[in-house]
Amino acid sequence: MLGRFVYRLTRLEYEPLKNLLIQFFIHIYNVDMSIAEKQDACDYRHFNDFFTRMLKPDARPPVIEQEAILSPVDGTISQIGNIRDEAIIQAKDHEYSLDQLLAGCSDWVQKFSNDKFATLYLSPRDYHRIYLH
Repeated sequence: MLGRFVYRLTRLEYEPLKNLLIQFFIHIYNVDMSIAEKQDACDYRHFNDFFTRMLKPDARPPVIEQEAILSPVDGTISQIGNIRDEAIIQAKDHEYSLDQLLAGCSDWVQKFSNDKFATLYLSPRDYHRIYLH
């Protein structure tokens, strides 16, 4: 029931409410709107439109350096390490199996066993799209 409420709330197009919600979110989470294609909160159809906003084409120029890691998303590395015996430590020290994370695809589980992983945390202010250059 809560999920349905949030879903509907984030898709309301009633301008006074959706504008207030978006402006409040921008203020609370210090969202950098200078890199967004639409910088005015009023220009978004609803909150979800804002939350998945497009960036200006030059907002994320790739850094091409030998030691750089290129990420397709904004975010912070919250966990990084080795996959041990098909287990990955994720958020809040919970372990998950590769089988769980890869939906039982045994070929992929075998491929990534005893390899490395990184978990990227997207905060509310981060850009919530996969960014491909």
